[in-house]
Amino acid sequence: MAAFVFDYRNFGASGGAPRQLVDPTLQVADWNAAIAFVKDLPGIDPARIAVYGSSMGAGHALITAAKRDDVQAVVAQVPLIDTRVEGEATFFGVGWVTRLLATAWGDLWLAAFGAEPVTIPAIAPSGGFGMLVDDRAYAAFETLVRPGLTYRNAVVARSIFTFDDYNPAIQAAGLTKPVLLIASRADRFAPFSAVETFAKAGPNRAVHEVNCDHFEIYVPPCSTDAHAAAVQFLHGVFAARSG
Repeated sequence: MAAFVFDYRNFGASGGAPRQLVDPTLQVADWNAAIAFVKDLPGIDPARIAVYGSSMGAGHALITAAKRDDVQAVVAQVPLIDTRVEGEATFFGVGWVTRLLATAWGDLWLAAFGAEPVTIPAIAPSGGFGMLVDDRAYAAFETLVRPGLTYRNAVVARSIFTFDDYNPAIQAAGLTKPVLLIASRADRFAPFSAVETFAKAGPNRAVHEVNCDHFEIYVPPCSTDAHAAAVQFLHGVFAARSG
């Protein structure tokens, strides 16, 4: 089994500007570009392609698979599926909303005059300001950022205006390919209720439950459990298709 990992445009080693701008429509386009690239690599069977995404990337993976005939399976880990359903830890008060909107509008206004983008932290501890403000999330994510990585805990403020037409629950509603949804009832950011609803709404959709919060999925023991479930699922899908 070969795995291909890529950075979205505007992030990491990929090009694109403004840096740190999140646009889900363009990120889904990046998934399509990645698949097209992988299919031409030596040693890769273009008839045995799966996509594996986590958090918002899981939503991207579902949308990508729903729109492409050459994707055979999907693993969606702690997936943000339905943008109409918020997790219990995704609202941080009226003051936070007001500041978030004001910062985003200010960023747009300054951009019209050629100014540098205004960024805010993607995750901040309690008492700070960011897209997410949560001590447990901040502590969990900080442990993943090893010295030497190019990761920046920053998002362009106007990014919040790019999600108007984005909803995997709607855009991937017609998906009939095998899907493994790895999710937790304890996830405070990606509601398990949305996962259950999506799983019941179409064929070939299985749920594997893990016991951890949203950002704990990336470290053992939760990551070990999720990895094993994903490998078993993908081997099963492609073994059946080979037979």
